[in-house]
Amino acid sequence: MKFKWTSDCNEAFETLKQALITAPILKYPDFEKEFILACDASTQAIGYILSQKDENGQERPIGYGGRNLSSAERNYTVTELELLALVKGISYFHVYLANSKFTVYTDHKALCWLKTIKNNSTRLMRWALQVQEYNFEVCHRSGSKNTHADALSRRKYDLNDQEDGTDDKPIKAENIDPEIIPSIPQGHIFEIHLSQSDTDSKVNALPTINNITNVDTVAKNIGIKQRQCPYFKYIYEYLLEGKLPDNIDKKKNIPYESMQYEMLNEVLYHVFQPRAKQKTKRGEVLLQIAVPQELRNSILIAFHDNSCHLGVIKSYEAIKAKYYWPGMYQQVYNYVTSCKTCQEVKSSPQMRAPLHPMPVVNVFERIHVDILEGLCKSRSGNSVILLVTDSLSHWPECFPLKNQEAKQIADVLYKEIFTRYGCPSYLTSDRGANFLSRIVSSLCEVFKVARSYTSSYHPQTNSSCERVNSTLAQVLESVMLQ
Repeated sequence: MKFKWTSDCNEAFETLKQALITAPILKYPDFEKEFILACDASTQAIGYILSQKDENGQERPIGYGGRNLSSAERNYTVTELELLALVKGISYFHVYLANSKFTVYTDHKALCWLKTIKNNSTRLMRWALQVQEYNFEVCHRSGSKNTHADALSRRKYDLNDQEDGTDDKPIKAENIDPEIIPSIPQGHIFEIHLSQSDTDSKVNALPTINNITNVDTVAKNIGIKQRQCPYFKYIYEYLLEGKLPDNIDKKKNIPYESMQYEMLNEVLYHVFQPRAKQKTKRGEVLLQIAVPQELRNSILIAFHDNSCHLGVIKSYEAIKAKYYWPGMYQQVYNYVTSCKTCQEVKSSPQMRAPLHPMPVVNVFERIHVDILEGLCKSRSGNSVILLVTDSLSHWPECFPLKNQEAKQIADVLYKEIFTRYGCPSYLTSDRGANFLSRIVSSLCEVFKVARSYTSSYHPQTNSSCERVNSTLAQVLESVMLQ
């Protein structure tokens, strides 16, 4: 008998499709229960379904996902394709799985040893490390029992929104059924084409921070709290009922401020367009829930205290992806920088003492001394040179010595420098034992010469001598080669 696809068949098919994305098939997530992620891959696409078991032990879907494979991904092996579906599925439902234990079902038995993988493939190892932060268990399920994920891996997805083979298709707000809003990961990109029917539908609860952090911070009646907020109440009433406040200044500003907000299911959203280096599609924006004043501190606790005490930037970026209120960055900054736990645990970068240049004074007011060693012994038995340089005029004087003992250095300083040019006010040297000796220190103490020493392993401090040393060594080497 020849099969015919009639209008009745098409109507039944569309009814089944609609049933899969609406209640009672589709359900809200329960963060007290364990999640189930079913994934599968074909040679054309990958698919994944997030679900939970109800009171009767039946799996009930929470959300669906999938995408086409890129031209490069179609060359992957079967194990790589199955692991790709697992990794992308976990990433897609990250907001639900980040702090929850879940089970991954796959029809590819090789993935059951994912956490103990010893494959030399760099790609497999990289993906295995990528999912180490999650608490999950991989279980095998035969292909005949994994048909729902298999079906998603065999359908065709829109190529226009997946040019790089990694991005999932944006969801238009005008096509969202109120029953499936909780199944969409928060912070997803929306295209704003709101119709009047959207504002007439009602959603009793929005699973926002409460779902992500397991902290009851956002109440179900968030719309009522927005209407009571001193800042958002005027915008809320204007968008919902067209009312303007009696204050003349606010009456002028509210229509302009409300252009940055949208009302969806009696909940106020802030319309935000993320900045990106690459050009974004026209009309793509982020819908951020406008947080009333009484819930802001709870959000800060959820995203900072309950999220490993992240820094200012990471806490702010995490909150900004889903929520908005005026002055949010400054409030996040003040909260994080005043966190007692962060101040006790995190080590602040050690500040080095600032280095200041030595002041330039009169001629022979400050002299620099250094030893040039490693030379060949002369006929007179000299093997080192004591170099003395004036800091202002850079006048150098060199004295050959048989060794670099402190007694000889003190004798040269007294007979050749102090008696000829007068006593300097400062004497700068490195931290060599001969310059730190008692006899040189006593000489400087008698003639009231202040001592200063160079920084360890920092010869630039004594640059006057080091530069002359370099020139002197080159000259001596040239003479010796003649």
